[in-house]
Amino acid sequence: MGDRIDVIDPAIARVVAQLVVPTDSTHVALEITPSGLVVASGDEQLVALDPVDGIVRWSHAFHAPYPGVCPAIAVSELAGAVYCSGMFGRIREYDLAEGTPVGRSKDVLFGTVGPLAVSRDGTALTAIGGSDPVISRWRLDGSGLTNRLVGRGSFAIAGYEPAGTELLIAPRDKSPGEGGIQQDVSLLDTATGRIIRTFETPMAEAAWAGKGRLAAYIEPDEDRGMRLFDATEEPATGMLLHRAERIWVTDNGDRLNVYAFGKIIARDPQTGSRVAPAISIDGYAVALIGSPNGREIAVSSLIEGRRTLVSIFDAATGDLKRSDDLIAPAAVLLDDGQIVIADDNRLVRWDSTTTPFTMTGTLSGSAGGFGIPTLSDDGRTWLMTSASGSEMLYDMPSGVRIGDPFEADTPNLNGAHLRSDGRELAVNVADGIMLWDLDPEHQFTAVCRIAGRDLTAHEWSTYLPGLGEPRSTCG
Repeated sequence: MGDRIDVIDPAIARVVAQLVVPTDSTHVALEITPSGLVVASGDEQLVALDPVDGIVRWSHAFHAPYPGVCPAIAVSELAGAVYCSGMFGRIREYDLAEGTPVGRSKDVLFGTVGPLAVSRDGTALTAIGGSDPVISRWRLDGSGLTNRLVGRGSFAIAGYEPAGTELLIAPRDKSPGEGGIQQDVSLLDTATGRIIRTFETPMAEAAWAGKGRLAAYIEPDEDRGMRLFDATEEPATGMLLHRAERIWVTDNGDRLNVYAFGKIIARDPQTGSRVAPAISIDGYAVALIGSPNGREIAVSSLIEGRRTLVSIFDAATGDLKRSDDLIAPAAVLLDDGQIVIADDNRLVRWDSTTTPFTMTGTLSGSAGGFGIPTLSDDGRTWLMTSASGSEMLYDMPSGVRIGDPFEADTPNLNGAHLRSDGRELAVNVADGIMLWDLDPEHQFTAVCRIAGRDLTAHEWSTYLPGLGEPRSTCG
C-alpha cells in the first residue's frame, strides 16, 4: 500500500529494482500489456507506468465512497482500454492512453464481478462472476453474434461481387490521388476475411461489372475510357469501354449497362458483346436500377442541370414505356411499377403506372440527404445510404424500416453495401468493415444464445411485435 513496486528477476527470484508510484495505487491488481506497459490499481487510484524508465504515464483517482473500486483489471491494447471489475455487476472502462473514464461500461447484471481477462489478440474480454456462477464475454472489436469485423484498416470502395463472395477494398491511410486514382485496391474474401489479391495497377472508380468482372479507369488514361477485366487479371489487360461515363449492373450480375454518348448499352459482362438494343437518354443519366424480374429499367437523368426525369424502359427492347418529372437523383423500381425515390431527406413512394405518376406514400427518412439505393435481387430488402452516415434497411414492398440505422464511418460517399441476396450487409466503420448477418434464422439463433432460453410472451410482444404469435426462438 506504499509508493513502491518491486521488480523481480524470475531466474534468481530476487528484487532487482523498485519503481516509485503514487501511494495506494498498485496493491490491489496489476496487469502487464504485450508492449510492456504496467497498469495497476489500488484503493485510491488507477495508474499506468513504463517499467523500463520507471515513469508514471498517468494516474486516475477513483473518488469512490468505498475502497476496492477496481479489484480486478484487464487491458486491451487493440481496443485502447483498461477494464475494471466492480461490486455491482458493472465493468468500467478507462482510456489506456490517458487513464480517463470513457463514460461507458459493460454490464454483467449478475452481482459482483470477479476476475477479468483479455484474449492474447486483444479482441475479447471475459469476466468471471464474483457472487454468481456466471461467465460473461464481450467482443472488443465491435463484432458480435451476428456481426464481425474484417479488413482492418480498410474500407469497401464498391459493393459485393454479384455472387456475394468478395468485396473490393482499399486502405484508409492511402487517400485517392488526382483523378480519384486509388493505390492498393484489393479483393477481400468475406467468408474468411482474408485478402485474395492486391492489384498492382492504380485505378479510379473501380466497380464490379458482373460476376467475377471489374471495370475501372487506369493510369495513364490515354484511351479515355474504362477497362473491363477479369478479377484475376490486371486492368491493363482488359477490354476498353470507349468513352464510358458510368456503369450499372443488373439482372443478378448478368447485364452490364454502360452509359456513353447519351445512350445506355447493355452488354454481356463476360464477353463485352451487346445483349439488347441501346436506350437513348434525355439529359445526363445519374442513376439506373432494374426491376427484380429484369423486365424494366428505371433511369434518373438531369435535364439541362435543373430538373430530374425518371424514365422507365423495356429492358428487352429499349423502348420508353413511361416517364415523369420528379426530384429523384436515385430511385428503386419494383415489379408492380411502384417506385421509391429519394427527395432530399424524404423517401417517397410513387405509382409509375399512372399518367402522371401518383404519389402513394412515404417511408421513414433521415436527417441527412440520401445517397445510393441498393435493392436485393428478390426485391425484398432495400438499402438506402445517406450523407449523414446513417445507413437504413427497409423491407419491401411494405416499406417498413428494419431495425435502427447502421452508423457508418467512411472516407467515400457510400458507407454501406448490401449483398445481392439481401442476407449480409457490409458497413464501413472506423476500424475496418463490419459485416452484418441479416439472415432471420441466424438472428433467432443469436436471440436464443443471448437469452439462454425462449422469449417470454411479454418479450415477444415488446421486441418482435410484427412477427405474429409467439413461437420458440430456440427451435
